[in-house]
Amino acid sequence: MINTPSKTSQQLTGKPATVLRECGICQSSIYTAEKTTTCSKCGLVFHAECWEENMGCAAYGCEQVNALAPKEPEKAPETMRQPIVEAIEPLPWSFLLLGAATLCLLISAIAYGIPSAVITGAAGWRLLKKRHLHDRPLLWALILAAAGVILGVIISPMWWARDYTK
Repeated sequence: MINTPSKTSQQLTGKPATVLRECGICQSSIYTAEKTTTCSKCGLVFHAECWEENMGCAAYGCEQVNALAPKEPEKAPETMRQPIVEAIEPLPWSFLLLGAATLCLLISAIAYGIPSAVITGAAGWRLLKKRHLHDRPLLWALILAAAGVILGVIISPMWWARDYTK
């Protein structure tokens, strides 16, 4: 394929085309016959279509960037939330009991469930003291501790009843 140069406006009309400037948006030449828009703040010249399509100036830092963009409605200031009234515990007992319930679940397997029974009592007491069932770590601690008691009662007799003298 042979590249042939395209015909310029000078070749088509017989007169030299006058180039005013280069458009700051599309980077093509702006001829005298084309509609232009000049930025009132920075003085750059644009094709009128480019100005409208870009919604304003394209110069970095110019105040007319997005000058034609629709204005966003101002949001009402957010009201401040009320402060938390209940005191924060210095020690996270719920998480402490959850960790203890996890460890005691393993130990209770060979200790007849006694360590998990202690944690079940502590978690139950804590749940009654808080007077609500929304503390999930504490509820999981209670569930794990109860499972430790059940597993300890089932597994411990089998563990200790093995005959080691064979």
